[in-house]
Amino acid sequence: MVLAVTDPDSPEAVNGDRIKVKLYKHQNNNIVLIKVLENKIDSALAPEFKKELLATVFQETPNMIIDLVNVDYMDSSGLGSLLFGHRQAGRNNPTMVLIKPRGRVKKLIDIAQLTRVLQICDSEEDAIKLIQGEQDGRSKKTDG
Repeated sequence: MVLAVTDPDSPEAVNGDRIKVKLYKHQNNNIVLIKVLENKIDSALAPEFKKELLATVFQETPNMIIDLVNVDYMDSSGLGSLLFGHRQAGRNNPTMVLIKPRGRVKKLIDIAQLTRVLQICDSEEDAIKLIQGEQDGRSKKTDG
């Protein structure tokens, strides 16, 4: 499903145009893949991106894989959206994993030392294994 999330009240909306963030979402069992179809997540798109992450946590499943392969640029508001999504997802012990950050986006994540907080994988398959492994570990802790 491709979504165009719209914020009609955004100050960037000019002449009836609305700021949209384009995402592809697909749910498989208890994991939602969110592929960002934008080439940037900046202050214009970050609020809607943040809302979509929050909606995913509360309406679908809190386990998320965020595919950033298309994102060439991200500013601090984009990073803030990712951290917000991570924090919201973590409230009930689910997992949020970023996949394929590259170039300037990966460098920004590294410089901000967010690799200590955010989980990052090279592929969707690796992210799924990570999520399943964490869930198996949590269920063993609650069973024992």
